[in-house]
Amino acid sequence: MLEQLQKKLRHLRHVLWACRGIVALGFVTSAAGNVLHAEKHPIPVGISLVAPIILLAAFEVMSRIPFPDKGSGWMRWAATGLRLAAMVAIVLVMFITSYRHQSEALARYGHDLLQAQLLPGAIDAFMVVGSLSVIEVSIFIRKYEMQIAGLKDAKAVKERAPEAPREKELTKKERIAILLREQPGATLEELAKLAQASPGYVSAIKAELRQPVTVTNGNGNH
Repeated sequence: MLEQLQKKLRHLRHVLWACRGIVALGFVTSAAGNVLHAEKHPIPVGISLVAPIILLAAFEVMSRIPFPDKGSGWMRWAATGLRLAAMVAIVLVMFITSYRHQSEALARYGHDLLQAQLLPGAIDAFMVVGSLSVIEVSIFIRKYEMQIAGLKDAKAVKERAPEAPREKELTKKERIAILLREQPGATLEELAKLAQASPGYVSAIKAELRQPVTVTNGNGNH
């Protein structure tokens, strides 16, 4: 079980890096379209990069904050809801802003109207898909990390736990004594079979147990 979870965790970490690569490619493409549309001056170029940078930073923050579990209080769920609402608002504003910059840049550099309208939306949607994938994969990674940590803790506790003392095995004499007490009407052969001893040994133990116990005082008198 532990090895399977660790294997899945390694795979998800590879997927996470692939998703981050998608986000980076979408960011570079979107930023390039915004820069092409801006005037060739540092200030307009810097302003044109605001939209994709804010969008990238918002998704990065969302991917690193764990979502509340079932036992979380209402304040935690309310905070998560506000973050999601703010994320949706940021995505809409930045998408519209970035879309206009890229569309006008494509039209300026010779693309027809259809391409200028469709390509910016596809580029930003590509970036959004990668960012949402980062969030979702991060949730699964945290889930598997918690499960692995729990299994490791349980394994460590089990390894540190002392072994339970073994019960002392009864001798033949003790087994015969117990059988004589519990089955007084059994024959010597039956008792010998149950005690895994010879009938003669059972008979000797039986005779020994029947002998009265004598107690001597300090003067040697019985």
